[in-house]
Amino acid sequence: MKILICLLIYMSVSGSVFFLGYLLLDFLTHEMLPASFRYFLLKLGGLFFLVPFPLVKSLVQSWLFHCENGILKTDEYYFFDIDHSIKLIDEGFIFPQLPDSQKVLIGLWTGIMLLIILSQAYRFYLFRRNLRKYLLPLDNCEDLLNSIKADMNITKKVSMYYCGAEISPFTCGVKSPVIILTSLVADDSKELILRHELQHIKSHDLIYRMAALFIVLIHCFNPLSYLFLKELKEVQEMNCDEKLTVTFSNNERMKYGKAIIAVSARARAFSAPALYFSGNSKSFLIKRIRKISVPGRIRKLQMALATVVLCLFATVPVSAYSPEIIDLRNFSSDIQNGIEEVTWMEFEFDSSSDTGSAITIPEDENFFSDCNQYFLLEDGTVILLPDRNIQLFSGCKHSFKTGVLKKHISSGKSCTVNQYRGEICTKCNYIKNKTLVNSVYSPVCPHKK
Repeated sequence: MKILICLLIYMSVSGSVFFLGYLLLDFLTHEMLPASFRYFLLKLGGLFFLVPFPLVKSLVQSWLFHCENGILKTDEYYFFDIDHSIKLIDEGFIFPQLPDSQKVLIGLWTGIMLLIILSQAYRFYLFRRNLRKYLLPLDNCEDLLNSIKADMNITKKVSMYYCGAEISPFTCGVKSPVIILTSLVADDSKELILRHELQHIKSHDLIYRMAALFIVLIHCFNPLSYLFLKELKEVQEMNCDEKLTVTFSNNERMKYGKAIIAVSARARAFSAPALYFSGNSKSFLIKRIRKISVPGRIRKLQMALATVVLCLFATVPVSAYSPEIIDLRNFSSDIQNGIEEVTWMEFEFDSSSDTGSAITIPEDENFFSDCNQYFLLEDGTVILLPDRNIQLFSGCKHSFKTGVLKKHISSGKSCTVNQYRGEICTKCNYIKNKTLVNSVYSPVCPHKK
């Protein structure tokens, strides 16, 4: 749970740093950045909100380089917090298991998100179903629509209808987009409005707006996510204006601006999951008209430099994220295979393994020179055991005593000693209630001479 919460926070901080840098850049340039470049930066910033770059960075770093996060060191021991760490073994990564209570919380959070998404999808379904009752086909504009589509290199099928309501013309739908022309569309501005709406379809603006809504859902605790969505909506409209008017003369720009003002002045407020030609916000309308009359200009080198700087700022939180990852690829296969059943591991550290001198081992482990496993009773008695597992002998009148089973596992020059708590029958040597309590790894086996 800690890893997930920290990851979400670092993703939110990373996206926020990029977005704040974007706002600062826009302020310093007096909003003279081209809308297309601003749109590109917002898409890039959205990736820092959505993609778990901090976790990807940490996993790749751990895979390529030895990682010691999650290991507490003293002069004599290594303590591994297995239960709350990501484990790296030969087969890949193992993420810590969540308790049932935390699974319930994550399930509730996911359920709420899905409920909101489904409610929005249902709202869109009702919107389209009710809208179709008031729509009329525009067969007389089919040739104009096809001509503009060919000019803009749009091959996707686009439907067009007329609605008599006094609302702004708009576009809705992703797979089968629909353009709705309303009673506010004058004949002399019909082509301009169609080009604007088709530009929304060509730029896949509705998909990016849905992604921004998803950012708000994930980072609902971050106020900047709401500002990010608002900025994206405005920049999408200005990007369409910029793409449309790039070749316009001053008179054509003036005509296009008047069409936007005329629709905005008469349009009734109407909330729906769609892309409107012109809204009711006066402040944004002024900003939009200003950008049409004086389009932003900036050199490509300056745009590349600004992009690199913003990405560098956003990677600071990415680099700072460092979850606890324990690299167990150098450990024996027995430790790696049983790692999911362990919460803590403690390894004794002896610098003699680096100097070539003898490694100190418990006195009882000298018995490993004669066998690979034995049982150490609480009174110090040692019972040597064969390598095979001893089966239960039904005819034995068992007499069980508690103690520690030690098992030696060789792997090349290294070895692992697993210690189990259990009970042994002193008559037939049958062992029951065996539980792993400790595992000691030695890079150079000190037991077999």
